[in-house]
Amino acid sequence: MTNRGSGTSATPVGRRSGYLPSLDGWRALAILWVILAHDQLSLPLYWRQLLNETGDRGVSLFFALSGMLICGRLLREESEAGFISLKGFYLRRLFRIQPAALTYLGFVAVLTLLHLIPAYWNGLLGSVLMIRNLWPGMQGYEYWFTSHFWSLSVEEHFYLLLPAFLVVVRRGRLAILTILVVFLQVWRLIVFRHPSLTSITWQPFLRTDIAIDVIVLGSITALALNKPRVQAFAVRWLHPSIALLLTAAIYWRLQVHHSTYDRIPLILTYPLLLVSTVLHPGSIITRLLEWPPLRYVGRISFSLYLWQQIFFVPVNPPGPGDWRSHHLLCWSAAFACAILSYHFIETPMIRIGHRIAMRYTRAPSEAERPEPEAS
Repeated sequence: MTNRGSGTSATPVGRRSGYLPSLDGWRALAILWVILAHDQLSLPLYWRQLLNETGDRGVSLFFALSGMLICGRLLREESEAGFISLKGFYLRRLFRIQPAALTYLGFVAVLTLLHLIPAYWNGLLGSVLMIRNLWPGMQGYEYWFTSHFWSLSVEEHFYLLLPAFLVVVRRGRLAILTILVVFLQVWRLIVFRHPSLTSITWQPFLRTDIAIDVIVLGSITALALNKPRVQAFAVRWLHPSIALLLTAAIYWRLQVHHSTYDRIPLILTYPLLLVSTVLHPGSIITRLLEWPPLRYVGRISFSLYLWQQIFFVPVNPPGPGDWRSHHLLCWSAAFACAILSYHFIETPMIRIGHRIAMRYTRAPSEAERPEPEAS
Protein backbone atom coordinates (compact mmCIF):
# COMPACT_ATOMS: atom_id res chain seq x y z
CA MET A 1 0.00 0.00 0.00
CA THR A 2 1.09 3.56 -0.56
CA ASN A 3 2.15 5.31 2.59
CA ARG A 4 0.94 8.88 2.15
CA GLY A 5 2.07 9.97 5.55
CA SER A 6 5.74 9.28 4.94
CA GLY A 7 5.76 10.97 1.58
CA THR A 8 7.26 7.92 -0.12
CA SER A 9 6.01 4.78 -1.74
CA ALA A 10 7.22 1.37 -0.71
CA THR A 11 5.81 -0.40 -3.70
CA PRO A 12 7.26 -0.57 -7.22
CA VAL A 13 5.15 0.78 -10.03
CA GLY A 14 5.04 -2.64 -11.61
CA ARG A 15 3.42 -4.31 -8.58
CA ARG A 16 0.07 -3.99 -6.87
CA SER A 17 0.08 -0.47 -5.54
CA GLY A 18 -3.46 0.79 -6.02
CA TYR A 19 -3.92 4.28 -7.32
CA LEU A 20 -0.67 5.92 -8.41
CA PRO A 21 -0.67 9.45 -6.99
CA SER A 22 -0.18 12.49 -9.22
CA LEU A 23 -0.60 10.75 -12.59
CA ASP A 24 -4.11 12.09 -13.17
CA GLY A 25 -2.73 15.53 -12.40
CA TRP A 26 0.05 15.07 -14.95
CA ARG A 27 -2.55 13.94 -17.50
CA ALA A 28 -4.48 17.13 -16.85
CA LEU A 29 -1.42 19.32 -17.35
CA ALA A 30 -0.59 17.44 -20.55
CA ILE A 31 -4.02 17.89 -22.12
CA LEU A 32 -4.26 21.54 -21.06
CA TRP A 33 -0.85 22.12 -22.64
CA VAL A 34 -2.09 20.59 -25.88
CA ILE A 35 -5.30 22.64 -25.91
CA LEU A 36 -3.50 25.90 -25.16
CA ALA A 37 -1.14 25.16 -28.03
CA HIS A 38 -4.16 24.74 -30.30
CA ASP A 39 -6.01 27.77 -28.93
CA GLN A 40 -4.98 30.91 -30.82
CA LEU A 41 -6.87 33.41 -28.67
CA SER A 42 -6.32 32.82 -24.98
CA LEU A 43 -2.86 34.28 -24.40
CA PRO A 44 -0.65 37.20 -25.47
CA LEU A 45 1.41 36.80 -28.63
CA TYR A 46 4.64 35.78 -26.86
CA TRP A 47 2.96 32.94 -24.97
CA ARG A 48 1.10 31.82 -28.08
CA GLN A 49 4.36 31.56 -29.97
CA LEU A 50 5.98 29.70 -27.09
CA LEU A 51 3.11 27.21 -26.87
CA ASN A 52 3.09 26.74 -30.64
CA GLU A 53 6.76 25.79 -30.41
CA THR A 54 6.31 23.50 -27.40
CA GLY A 55 2.79 22.10 -27.80
CA ASP A 56 4.20 18.69 -28.67
CA ARG A 57 5.59 18.47 -25.12
CA GLY A 58 2.09 17.79 -23.85
CA VAL A 59 1.80 14.81 -26.20
CA SER A 60 5.27 13.64 -25.14
CA LEU A 61 4.16 13.71 -21.52
CA PHE A 62 1.17 11.54 -22.48
CA PHE A 63 3.58 9.16 -24.22
CA ALA A 64 5.80 8.84 -21.15
CA LEU A 65 2.75 8.25 -18.94
CA SER A 66 1.42 5.60 -21.29
CA GLY A 67 4.69 3.72 -21.52
CA MET A 68 5.19 3.69 -17.75
CA LEU A 69 1.61 2.69 -16.93
CA ILE A 70 1.11 0.04 -19.59
CA CYS A 71 4.45 -1.63 -18.95
CA GLY A 72 3.94 -1.43 -15.19
CA ARG A 73 0.52 -3.07 -15.39
CA LEU A 74 1.79 -5.82 -17.65
CA LEU A 75 4.61 -6.51 -15.19
CA ARG A 76 2.08 -6.61 -12.38
CA GLU A 77 -0.09 -9.08 -14.29
CA GLU A 78 2.96 -11.24 -14.95
CA SER A 79 3.90 -11.18 -11.27
CA GLU A 80 0.41 -12.05 -10.02
CA ALA A 81 -0.84 -14.45 -12.71
CA GLY A 82 2.50 -15.93 -13.74
CA PHE A 83 2.05 -14.88 -17.37
CA ILE A 84 0.89 -12.03 -19.58
CA SER A 85 -2.33 -12.67 -21.47
CA LEU A 86 -1.95 -11.08 -24.90
CA LYS A 87 -5.60 -11.74 -25.70
CA GLY A 88 -6.70 -10.12 -22.45
CA PHE A 89 -4.46 -7.11 -23.02
CA TYR A 90 -5.62 -6.49 -26.57
CA LEU A 91 -9.26 -6.85 -25.57
CA ARG A 92 -8.79 -4.25 -22.84
CA ARG A 93 -7.11 -1.85 -25.25
CA LEU A 94 -9.76 -2.42 -27.91
CA PHE A 95 -12.57 -1.45 -25.53
CA ARG A 96 -10.47 1.31 -23.98
CA ILE A 97 -9.58 3.20 -27.17
CA GLN A 98 -11.86 2.32 -30.06
CA PRO A 99 -15.39 3.14 -28.81
CA ALA A 100 -14.59 6.75 -27.92
CA ALA A 101 -12.31 7.21 -30.93
CA LEU A 102 -14.82 5.78 -33.40
CA THR A 103 -17.59 7.92 -31.92
CA TYR A 104 -15.51 11.03 -32.57
CA LEU A 105 -14.62 9.89 -36.09
CA GLY A 106 -18.28 9.15 -36.78
CA PHE A 107 -19.15 12.68 -35.73
CA VAL A 108 -16.47 14.07 -38.07
CA ALA A 109 -17.90 11.93 -40.89
CA VAL A 110 -21.39 13.36 -40.27
CA LEU A 111 -20.04 16.93 -40.31
CA THR A 112 -18.27 16.11 -43.58
CA LEU A 113 -21.41 14.68 -45.18
CA LEU A 114 -23.31 17.80 -44.13
CA HIS A 115 -20.58 19.93 -45.74
CA LEU A 116 -19.90 21.67 -42.44
CA ILE A 117 -16.19 20.85 -42.66
CA PRO A 118 -14.03 20.10 -45.72
CA ALA A 119 -13.96 16.50 -46.90
CA TYR A 120 -10.83 14.48 -46.21
CA TRP A 121 -11.91 10.86 -46.26
CA ASN A 122 -8.35 9.54 -46.45
CA GLY A 123 -7.70 11.13 -43.08
CA LEU A 124 -10.73 9.38 -41.60
CA LEU A 125 -9.62 6.06 -43.06
CA GLY A 126 -6.07 6.51 -41.77
CA SER A 127 -7.45 7.32 -38.32
CA VAL A 128 -9.71 4.25 -38.24
CA LEU A 129 -6.78 2.05 -39.27
CA MET A 130 -4.52 3.83 -36.74
CA ILE A 131 -1.94 4.80 -39.36
CA ARG A 132 -2.77 8.52 -39.40
CA ASN A 133 0.83 9.40 -38.54
CA LEU A 134 1.97 7.71 -41.77
CA TRP A 135 -0.72 9.29 -43.94
CA PRO A 136 -0.01 12.26 -46.25
CA GLY A 137 -1.80 15.44 -45.29
CA MET A 138 -1.26 16.81 -41.80
CA GLN A 139 -1.34 20.56 -42.41
CA GLY A 140 -4.24 22.76 -43.47
CA TYR A 141 -7.87 23.23 -42.50
CA GLU A 142 -9.19 20.15 -44.30
CA TYR A 143 -6.67 17.87 -42.56
CA TRP A 144 -7.04 19.31 -39.08
CA PHE A 145 -10.00 17.38 -37.70
CA THR A 146 -8.25 13.99 -37.74
CA SER A 147 -4.62 15.11 -37.61
CA HIS A 148 -4.40 14.56 -33.84
CA PHE A 149 -4.86 10.84 -34.43
CA TRP A 150 -1.16 10.74 -35.28
CA SER A 151 -0.35 10.33 -31.57
CA LEU A 152 -3.02 7.65 -31.06
CA SER A 153 -1.53 5.79 -34.03
CA VAL A 154 1.94 5.86 -32.46
CA GLU A 155 0.51 4.52 -29.20
CA GLU A 156 -1.41 1.76 -30.96
CA HIS A 157 1.80 0.64 -32.67
CA PHE A 158 3.47 0.60 -29.27
CA TYR A 159 0.62 -1.49 -27.83
CA LEU A 160 1.18 -4.05 -30.58
CA LEU A 161 4.89 -4.36 -29.82
CA LEU A 162 5.45 -4.08 -26.06
CA PRO A 163 3.28 -6.97 -24.76
CA ALA A 164 4.73 -9.37 -27.32
CA PHE A 165 8.23 -8.23 -26.35
CA LEU A 166 7.56 -8.91 -22.66
CA VAL A 167 6.11 -12.34 -23.45
CA VAL A 168 9.00 -13.42 -25.68
CA VAL A 169 11.88 -11.78 -23.79
CA ARG A 170 12.15 -12.85 -20.16
CA ARG A 171 15.71 -11.73 -19.41
CA GLY A 172 17.58 -8.54 -20.15
CA ARG A 173 14.46 -6.53 -20.92
CA LEU A 174 15.80 -3.33 -19.38
CA ALA A 175 19.10 -3.55 -21.24
CA ILE A 176 17.42 -4.29 -24.57
CA LEU A 177 14.99 -1.37 -24.33
CA THR A 178 17.78 0.96 -23.22
CA ILE A 179 19.81 -0.02 -26.28
CA LEU A 180 16.69 0.52 -28.39
CA VAL A 181 16.24 4.09 -27.10
CA VAL A 182 19.88 4.88 -27.85
CA PHE A 183 19.46 3.43 -31.34
CA LEU A 184 16.30 5.50 -31.88
CA GLN A 185 18.19 8.69 -31.00
CA VAL A 186 20.94 7.84 -33.48
CA TRP A 187 18.36 6.90 -36.12
CA ARG A 188 16.54 10.20 -35.59
CA LEU A 189 19.75 12.16 -36.22
CA ILE A 190 20.41 10.15 -39.37
CA VAL A 191 16.87 10.66 -40.69
CA PHE A 192 16.88 14.43 -40.31
CA ARG A 193 20.31 14.77 -41.88
CA HIS A 194 19.29 12.87 -45.02
CA PRO A 195 16.34 14.39 -46.92
CA SER A 196 15.69 11.14 -48.76
CA LEU A 197 14.71 9.54 -45.44
CA THR A 198 12.36 12.37 -44.44
CA SER A 199 10.41 12.29 -47.70
CA ILE A 200 8.82 8.92 -46.89
CA THR A 201 5.88 10.75 -45.29
CA TRP A 202 4.82 14.39 -45.24
CA GLN A 203 5.58 14.81 -41.55
CA PRO A 204 8.55 12.56 -40.67
CA PHE A 205 8.69 13.67 -37.03
CA LEU A 206 5.27 12.03 -36.52
CA ARG A 207 6.40 8.63 -37.78
CA THR A 208 6.40 5.81 -35.28
CA ASP A 209 10.14 5.19 -35.62
CA ILE A 210 10.79 8.85 -34.78
CA ALA A 211 8.17 9.48 -32.08
CA ILE A 212 8.04 6.21 -30.14
CA ASP A 213 11.22 6.81 -28.14
CA VAL A 214 9.41 8.63 -25.32
CA ILE A 215 6.95 5.73 -24.86
CA VAL A 216 9.82 3.25 -24.78
CA LEU A 217 11.52 5.45 -22.19
CA GLY A 218 8.37 5.25 -20.07
CA SER A 219 8.54 1.45 -20.31
CA ILE A 220 12.18 1.53 -19.24
CA THR A 221 11.10 3.57 -16.23
CA ALA A 222 8.56 0.92 -15.20
CA LEU A 223 11.10 -1.88 -15.65
CA ALA A 224 13.69 0.01 -13.61
CA LEU A 225 11.27 0.78 -10.78
CA ASN A 226 10.40 -2.90 -10.61
CA LYS A 227 13.88 -3.37 -9.13
CA PRO A 228 13.87 -2.59 -5.37
CA ARG A 229 17.36 -1.04 -5.42
CA VAL A 230 16.46 1.36 -8.21
CA GLN A 231 13.24 2.36 -6.51
CA ALA A 232 15.00 2.86 -3.17
CA PHE A 233 17.56 5.10 -4.88
CA ALA A 234 14.79 7.13 -6.54
CA VAL A 235 12.88 7.47 -3.26
CA ARG A 236 15.99 8.77 -1.53
CA TRP A 237 17.37 11.11 -4.17
CA LEU A 238 14.64 11.98 -6.68
CA HIS A 239 12.42 14.34 -4.72
CA PRO A 240 9.92 16.32 -6.84
CA SER A 241 11.74 19.58 -6.07
CA ILE A 242 14.98 18.09 -7.41
CA ALA A 243 13.22 16.79 -10.52
CA LEU A 244 11.68 20.22 -11.14
CA LEU A 245 15.04 21.97 -10.73
CA LEU A 246 16.69 19.55 -13.16
CA THR A 247 13.85 20.03 -15.64
CA ALA A 248 14.03 23.82 -15.33
CA ALA A 249 17.79 23.73 -15.88
CA ILE A 250 17.39 21.60 -19.00
CA TYR A 251 14.67 23.84 -20.40
CA TRP A 252 16.73 26.96 -19.67
CA ARG A 253 19.71 25.49 -21.48
CA LEU A 254 17.57 24.62 -24.48
CA GLN A 255 16.26 28.19 -24.62
CA VAL A 256 19.74 29.75 -24.70
CA HIS A 257 21.60 27.10 -26.68
CA HIS A 258 19.99 24.93 -29.33
CA SER A 259 21.65 21.90 -30.85
CA THR A 260 20.76 18.75 -32.76
CA TYR A 261 21.03 16.84 -29.48
CA ASP A 262 18.34 18.82 -27.63
CA ARG A 263 15.83 15.97 -27.64
CA ILE A 264 18.05 13.65 -25.60
CA PRO A 265 17.99 15.66 -22.33
CA LEU A 266 14.47 16.85 -23.05
CA ILE A 267 12.83 13.41 -23.13
CA LEU A 268 14.59 12.46 -19.89
CA THR A 269 12.63 15.12 -18.02
CA TYR A 270 9.31 13.30 -18.41
CA PRO A 271 10.12 10.12 -16.44
CA LEU A 272 12.04 12.19 -13.87
CA LEU A 273 8.95 14.25 -13.11
CA LEU A 274 6.55 11.31 -13.12
CA VAL A 275 8.67 9.09 -10.89
CA SER A 276 9.45 11.87 -8.43
CA THR A 277 5.79 12.55 -7.66
CA VAL A 278 4.62 8.92 -7.74
CA LEU A 279 7.25 7.93 -5.18
CA HIS A 280 6.66 10.98 -2.96
CA PRO A 281 2.86 11.20 -2.52
CA GLY A 282 3.26 13.38 0.57
CA SER A 283 5.18 16.15 -1.18
CA ILE A 284 3.61 19.55 -1.80
CA ILE A 285 3.96 19.16 -5.56
CA THR A 286 2.19 15.80 -5.53
CA ARG A 287 -0.60 17.16 -3.35
CA LEU A 288 -1.10 20.00 -5.83
CA LEU A 289 -1.33 17.47 -8.65
CA GLU A 290 -3.89 15.57 -6.56
CA TRP A 291 -6.24 18.58 -6.44
CA PRO A 292 -9.65 17.00 -7.23
CA PRO A 293 -10.62 19.29 -10.15
CA LEU A 294 -7.23 18.68 -11.75
CA ARG A 295 -7.57 14.94 -11.23
CA TYR A 296 -10.96 14.99 -12.91
CA VAL A 297 -9.56 16.78 -15.95
CA GLY A 298 -6.90 14.08 -16.06
CA ARG A 299 -9.49 11.33 -15.98
CA ILE A 300 -11.39 12.78 -18.94
CA SER A 301 -8.17 13.69 -20.78
CA PHE A 302 -8.52 11.05 -23.51
CA SER A 303 -12.00 12.22 -24.50
CA LEU A 304 -10.88 15.82 -24.13
CA TYR A 305 -7.97 15.15 -26.47
CA LEU A 306 -10.36 13.68 -29.03
CA TRP A 307 -12.99 16.41 -28.95
CA GLN A 308 -10.92 19.57 -28.53
CA GLN A 309 -9.83 19.23 -32.16
CA ILE A 310 -13.30 20.17 -33.38
CA PHE A 311 -13.37 23.44 -31.47
CA PHE A 312 -9.79 24.72 -31.56
CA VAL A 313 -9.05 25.18 -35.25
CA PRO A 314 -5.92 27.31 -35.81
CA VAL A 315 -7.25 29.10 -38.90
CA ASN A 316 -9.80 31.82 -39.57
CA PRO A 317 -10.11 33.16 -35.99
CA PRO A 318 -13.11 35.37 -35.21
CA GLY A 319 -12.89 39.12 -35.47
CA PRO A 320 -11.61 41.23 -32.57
CA GLY A 321 -15.11 42.05 -31.40
CA ASP A 322 -16.32 38.50 -30.72
CA TRP A 323 -13.22 36.55 -29.71
CA ARG A 324 -14.09 36.42 -26.00
CA SER A 325 -17.46 34.75 -26.49
CA HIS A 326 -15.98 32.46 -29.14
CA HIS A 327 -13.16 31.51 -26.79
CA LEU A 328 -15.51 30.70 -23.90
CA LEU A 329 -17.78 28.70 -26.20
CA CYS A 330 -14.89 26.59 -27.51
CA TRP A 331 -13.63 25.66 -24.05
CA SER A 332 -17.14 24.95 -22.75
CA ALA A 333 -18.10 22.83 -25.75
CA ALA A 334 -14.86 20.82 -25.65
CA PHE A 335 -15.31 20.01 -21.96
CA ALA A 336 -19.01 19.22 -22.40
CA CYS A 337 -18.30 16.73 -25.19
CA ALA A 338 -15.43 15.19 -23.21
CA ILE A 339 -17.54 14.75 -20.08
CA LEU A 340 -20.34 13.08 -22.05
CA SER A 341 -17.86 10.84 -23.86
CA TYR A 342 -16.10 9.84 -20.66
CA HIS A 343 -19.20 8.97 -18.64
CA PHE A 344 -21.40 7.45 -21.36
CA ILE A 345 -18.87 5.84 -23.73
CA GLU A 346 -15.43 5.43 -22.18
CA THR A 347 -16.30 4.19 -18.70
CA PRO A 348 -19.05 1.69 -19.66
CA MET A 349 -17.01 0.23 -22.52
CA ILE A 350 -13.89 -0.05 -20.35
CA ARG A 351 -15.87 -2.07 -17.80
CA ILE A 352 -17.21 -4.37 -20.51
CA GLY A 353 -13.74 -4.87 -21.95
CA HIS A 354 -12.25 -5.68 -18.57
CA ARG A 355 -14.96 -8.23 -17.79
CA ILE A 356 -14.35 -9.99 -21.10
CA ALA A 357 -10.56 -9.82 -20.71
CA MET A 358 -10.64 -11.35 -17.21
CA ARG A 359 -11.64 -14.68 -18.76
CA TYR A 360 -8.12 -14.93 -20.13
CA THR A 361 -6.28 -13.92 -16.96
CA ARG A 362 -6.12 -16.33 -14.02
CA ALA A 363 -5.46 -13.73 -11.34
CA PRO A 364 -7.30 -10.44 -11.85
CA SER A 365 -4.87 -7.63 -11.16
CA GLU A 366 -4.96 -3.90 -10.85
CA ALA A 367 -4.56 -3.84 -14.61
CA GLU A 368 -8.19 -4.94 -14.86
CA ARG A 369 -9.49 -2.06 -12.77
CA PRO A 370 -11.79 -0.04 -15.05
CA GLU A 371 -9.79 3.17 -14.81
CA PRO A 372 -8.63 4.86 -18.02
CA GLU A 373 -4.91 4.82 -18.61
CA ALA A 374 -2.95 7.51 -20.38
CA SER A 375 -3.80 7.63 -24.03
